[in-house]
Amino acid sequence: MKRYDERVLGYLLDRYERSLLYFGKNRINRAITMPVSPKTLPEYFDESALQYEVIHQQLGILEAGGYVRLLWKNKKTGHILERCELNLEHLEGSYALLRRKPKILKEQEILDICSAYQGKAKEMDRFLEWIEKQIQGGRSIQKYTDIDTPQDFARLCRLILSILTNESECFLRQFSIRHFHDSKLAEKDITRAVHIIAEFSEKERFSDLETEEILAEYNIYRNPSWMMMKGNVKIRTQSGDSHMDIDLRLFEGGLGISNQDIDNICWDPASPVEKVVTVENLTSFYQWKLDESEAVLCIYLGGYHNEVKRLFLQKLYRTY
Repeated sequence: MKRYDERVLGYLLDRYERSLLYFGKNRINRAITMPVSPKTLPEYFDESALQYEVIHQQLGILEAGGYVRLLWKNKKTGHILERCELNLEHLEGSYALLRRKPKILKEQEILDICSAYQGKAKEMDRFLEWIEKQIQGGRSIQKYTDIDTPQDFARLCRLILSILTNESECFLRQFSIRHFHDSKLAEKDITRAVHIIAEFSEKERFSDLETEEILAEYNIYRNPSWMMMKGNVKIRTQSGDSHMDIDLRLFEGGLGISNQDIDNICWDPASPVEKVVTVENLTSFYQWKLDESEAVLCIYLGGYHNEVKRLFLQKLYRTY
């Protein structure tokens, strides 16, 4: 059997939670009502069925319990419903009857999560302040999270903070296992988390970057990232006290170095690099020709720079 009583009471509570009365801003004591119309309760107007009798019975029980007040079109005959009115003095009972958590409690859960994460990162604080202002102003936070699922909001906050405070280079699945003990959980919300970081970051250039590019700024990669090099110079790989020189002239198409190995590259001061060219486009990198007259190093940065590549260039600059 259809529960028209639950549908009507839920509708009334929805209207109450969206009203100025809920926020204490209503200067006029207006009732919270639901008009009985083909739009709100189409079954009531179906002449081929007798659902109106079921509706009368169920809503009559609601009225007897003090949850609603029924208003009839003809007060004398009382057989056609005009509207239903929520009994504001029995709100707690109405929520309990529907086993529904009041909006004010759901909002407080979100605010408690905000308090738990405040003061841990600037970008995080700006995001949390926006959430708090939206709730306190009676506005929706649906743009970023659902008020009905505070556990999802808590996980989102944890993910954002984990990205912002990540220092060691890792792949996304490793990052997810480290923070959530699940290799795929972080990936579920990663795009939303990165979008929030970009929107609330002071780094204006983030607005022009893709998700993977922003993640790379925090040393997180979906897949191994490579830096290509070629030129008329030698690079040196070092592990502990031992090292090996590699002549890039032997690799006409260039030599690819994984981000994980960039830190092992160093330079021989006795074999200086006179000029450095950085290239953002892979085709341009392949088309670049060596200049035999100068010790030139050409580097393809993979479309964007990140902390690892910046440290690599700084190391090269300090060597000479």
